[in-house]
Amino acid sequence: MAPIMGFASGQGGFVAFTLADLKPTLVQHFATGGVTTMCFDDEAQSIVAVSSEGSVASFDSKTGKLQHQAKLETGAGQIACGVLHQVYVADPKHNVVHVLNHVTDRNDGDIPMLDGIGPMGLALDTRGRRLFVSCENRVIEIIDTDAGFIFTQLPGGEGRSQARFVWTPQGKGQWKAGAFIAQQDGTLIGVRMNAFINYTIGGDYKLPAGLAGIAYDSKTHHLFLSAESSGASSVIVDGY
Repeated sequence: MAPIMGFASGQGGFVAFTLADLKPTLVQHFATGGVTTMCFDDEAQSIVAVSSEGSVASFDSKTGKLQHQAKLETGAGQIACGVLHQVYVADPKHNVVHVLNHVTDRNDGDIPMLDGIGPMGLALDTRGRRLFVSCENRVIEIIDTDAGFIFTQLPGGEGRSQARFVWTPQGKGQWKAGAFIAQQDGTLIGVRMNAFINYTIGGDYKLPAGLAGIAYDSKTHHLFLSAESSGASSVIVDGY
């Protein structure tokens, strides 16, 4: 039986290790620096790592072996793995979302923002193929990734952000799905999916400033948010 793998990323690099003994099986240094973030491509069963300064690589999620690596223009925002071997990368500097292919090692196209300035947070619905982009200037852009255009805009918070897409976040029989966005000014937004082309603000809450990361527990239906204010770090647990 193949060992169960774990993965970690940091400044300009990537590590694969076995969970049983925490021994590294691969240490990959990228040709470019910058913070490296990861996402899981369920369709390809690959871990995709993107450095903010221009590297994209994919790794076999079962063995940890390097599959592809390329130098491509990326960005300092959040990433999200989609379908067709694509990874979306928010680039606030150029005000676009890059659509990068981690198998062909090419850029499949860039999606420019409409009224949003500084795209940072990304949440992807891989079934309906809708991408939620939270921008630094209180705008949320919703993109039809099949056509590559923005079809809905909603009000958001201000500053850097991270986002997550969740199916039935409150359990069976309530919200179909939702995108949750944590923004630096302390705004937590819940974008409710009423249908694949119909989205509304389902909740807008003010939490302590300095919100950063966001995660979701499907068993408890709780959101976990990291925050940093006045030099102190904290974790906020929020029921939804």
